[in-house]
Amino acid sequence: MSDYETFMRKYIDSWDSDVEHYPYSLPHNALQFDTVDSLSRAVSSSGSHFFCGDTLRWWKSKVYDDLYDGRFFVTSERGPDDNRVYSVRWVYGGDDGLRLSVNRFDQWFDTLRQARTFAAIAAKAVIDHRKEMGL
Repeated sequence: MSDYETFMRKYIDSWDSDVEHYPYSLPHNALQFDTVDSLSRAVSSSGSHFFCGDTLRWWKSKVYDDLYDGRFFVTSERGPDDNRVYSVRWVYGGDDGLRLSVNRFDQWFDTLRQARTFAAIAAKAVIDHRKEMGL
């Protein structure tokens, strides 16, 4: 089992009091999109500024086109030290509209490949969990 698979299994098996952040926890969290562009339009129309050009420039962010299970995607940010780090995010429904996770995995990646691998594993874990739950 890879480090990412181990981490994801541990993450899914743990409990967080902020349960709405679990991508499989509540029926209204079963949001799925066809493209990152459609996801970003939906999130923006619900009031988030995450995908706005000014926000992306401020954080020196990039949003990558790969979408996993219709909700997981990868971003990167360049810090003050000019190093780029990558994270896996997902969109979920809240009582007041769409929200984005903010690196809830507490996991930053050094390479885009690592982040994409983790996103694929996270998506597969959610798909498997939904099947087990009959969702």
